[in-house]
Amino acid sequence: PGYFVFVIVSMVLANFTSTVQFVSLGAYFSRIADPLIGGTYMTLLNTFSNFGGTWPKFFLLEFIDLFTDATCYPNSNMEEAAIEDASASSFEPFSCAKEQDSHHCVEELGGTCDVATDGYYLVTIVSAFAGLVVFEAYVKPAMKRLQTLDIESWKIKASQGYHLADA
Repeated sequence: PGYFVFVIVSMVLANFTSTVQFVSLGAYFSRIADPLIGGTYMTLLNTFSNFGGTWPKFFLLEFIDLFTDATCYPNSNMEEAAIEDASASSFEPFSCAKEQDSHHCVEELGGTCDVATDGYYLVTIVSAFAGLVVFEAYVKPAMKRLQTLDIESWKIKASQGYHLADA
């Protein structure tokens, strides 16, 4: 029961921090958005923010498959059937690291997908380390620099003879 309490508490905390981050980001965008084009500006900022959190998932999932070492082996019934029927083709073990290969192995061939190395753990450790490095080297200095900017720095400057109200 202790493990389930830990999982529930960690999920509640993760959802809470995610909500706090979303609200604070929305408040920041609202603060810096130019009133002349506020809605459009906030939509653009939210789009970039959402896109920035979405596109890396594809690559991370591909890396997990790349670093996973799994092999499809025949089960004992398949081996016995192959011995009884000499004309049956022999079953050659193959990689079942990708989901479609695992499905083919287990569901269609009736084999067993033996995972020797799960790429999830390696990708998680490398991603966490890379995230810390990027945060310290780029994000933290950029945040500090952006926090020092005056609100007027975020506003659109109308060039001579052109006013946004005329557009």
